[in-house]
Amino acid sequence: NVNANGMVIYDTSGSGEDELLVVDSDGVIGKNMTVRTYLTIGSHSRVEDYTHTDGTNGTGVFWVGN
Repeated sequence: NVNANGMVIYDTSGSGEDELLVVDSDGVIGKNMTVRTYLTIGSHSRVEDYTHTDGTNGTGVFWVGN
């Protein structure tokens, strides 16, 4: 459903119509989202998969601002 205020994507595979993604003047709300490379939060932070020098895997939160 797309209109002048934004759009809504529904999951119609279940018994009802569950909102999966809402994009409007208030922002973006999503369910079951996967970010494949990295997620930028605001102007200063980035979250991504991280591999330590010892080979262990984890999640890194990085400062990317000035």
